Amino acid sequence: PSFEVRLESPDGSAIRRLYRIGDGDPCSELAWSPDGRLLAVLSAHVARVRFVDVDWALKHPETPTAPARQVDLSTERDLRMGRDLRFVGPSEVELAICSYSLAEPRQTHERRCTSQEIRKQFPISLPINPGRLVSASPRSPG
Repeated sequence: PSFEVRLESPDGSAIRRLYRIGDGDPCSELAWSPDGRLLAVLSAHVARVRFVDVDWALKHPETPTAPARQVDLSTERDLRMGRDLRFVGPSEVELAICSYSLAEPRQTHERRCTSQEIRKQFPISLPINPGRLVSASPRSPG
């Protein structure tokens, strides 16, 4: 299975498909930039944020998917989850992250933090180039 992230009009008709992702990268939260140009999509279980240039996508309807840039805050050795994604500027986001362990006993599908939750802030490099998926390094709020 896969998921599509797309723009729709209020009546439900599709305006534009932004991108398609596999079932291992579901959308947990969305946040719009203050100017409406960028959409940030969070996959909470891996603390991955994908940024989509919606403005570019609307101006280039002939291209099947919009340009995206992604930031990964989790690694195979340090599993992190994210929540509370928000823009703190036109091209800067913030979210809460914490580490978790797959070895922790779970009775539900809910993961629990094994470290203190911290807030991370990072800028999005613009422009987001078409056809290029780029990872960026986050920084702690200062």
